[in-house]
Amino acid sequence: MTNWIGEQLGSYRLVDLIGQGSFADVYVGEHLQYGSYAAIKVLQVQLDDSIAIEQFHAETRTLAKLTHPHVICLLDAGIQNTIPFLVMDYAAGGTLRQRHPGGTMLPLPRIVSYIQQIADALQYAHEQKLIHRDVKPGNMFVGQHGTILLGDFGLALNVQSGGIAMPHEVAGSVPYMAPEQLAGQPCYASDQYALAAVVYEWLCGMPPLFDYNGQPMHAAPLPLHERVPGIAPIVEEVVLIGLAADPIDRFANVRAFATALELAEKGYSFDYRLLARSAEPVLTIATTDPIVTEQTTSEDQAVTLVASAEMSSLVAKTFQVAAVESAISTLPAAKPSTNKEPNTEEEEKRPIQEKSITSRAAHQEHARITAKLAYEERRSMTRSITLEEEPDKQSSPVLSGLIFIILVLIIIGGIFAAFHLFM
Repeated sequence: MTNWIGEQLGSYRLVDLIGQGSFADVYVGEHLQYGSYAAIKVLQVQLDDSIAIEQFHAETRTLAKLTHPHVICLLDAGIQNTIPFLVMDYAAGGTLRQRHPGGTMLPLPRIVSYIQQIADALQYAHEQKLIHRDVKPGNMFVGQHGTILLGDFGLALNVQSGGIAMPHEVAGSVPYMAPEQLAGQPCYASDQYALAAVVYEWLCGMPPLFDYNGQPMHAAPLPLHERVPGIAPIVEEVVLIGLAADPIDRFANVRAFATALELAEKGYSFDYRLLARSAEPVLTIATTDPIVTEQTTSEDQAVTLVASAEMSSLVAKTFQVAAVESAISTLPAAKPSTNKEPNTEEEEKRPIQEKSITSRAAHQEHARITAKLAYEERRSMTRSITLEEEPDKQSSPVLSGLIFIILVLIIIGGIFAAFHLFM
């Protein structure tokens, strides 16, 4: 490895080495004229072919156009003595790998906060026809005010042009690489797999399939509840869907994965089958108690939504508005109170909620059955309220009509009496 400290690349003098990887080394560079700092990524390849050089410049022009609040900007790029380098914004807060070393387990709310920001950056990159291919904690940087930034687009693959010419057909970090990426066929869903692998690691302290040196540990991800006792099954299911071996079995896009994880953290579930047709999950009831966090407001809002839906149903039936049930079925249901005395129906549900889920198929069946039970329970509750209110709605118009007729007769009688009196 060439040590570039003290050397000049472009307008920067390299003053410190801050990161090393399989394909590049990253230095802190000081601008010779302005004294400002930037991160200089020196690729471990030599470009001495005119076609490769032109492709490098074309790809870096594409990367330079990436402007997003959670993406580290590419400021400049060049080739010096056949060595390509990239000049990027310098994030003084370091990386999330430095902040949370390997083996660290993080609380779910913090994980969700990180993933939301990185998913926004990845979704933006995908919309620009770019696949990152190297999503990992070491490429997530801490910017000003704690903002999380996605960097290291040096391995990004441009879907339209075929990508930067690299000496390795398979590029990326093995512990976070999807099966199709390991086979040299990355796609947008490969970045989602990597993001789910990062979540898996932060939840239990280890990557799903490989160790940190890229050595295989398991043929399939171990169930998270075996490593993290007490984890909500819906959280585990979200992660396992993101880690599906077949890209078509993952979420519709990386934003859908982040949204589903956020909902799971708040105690909601989703219908995974609808994610292929919509980027936004459909809210249903939580399968288990959510992880204890400060989320009273979210639960109160869910209860308010259900109460509003039921009231809307009653009003709609009074005026005979059609298709009200379809509107109600799309709203989230409130989570049943754990203080309520158990009844026969809840006893029937309990085995479903407490059964051990050891595969993605079992997870999916568990979520489907739970959502169906919750939906039927909500519809039954709505119908019972409606039937209780129906007699009042029917008697009220009759009583009002009788009163109106009596008043009319009294007025007419008074008019006739007055007429005969004065005549």
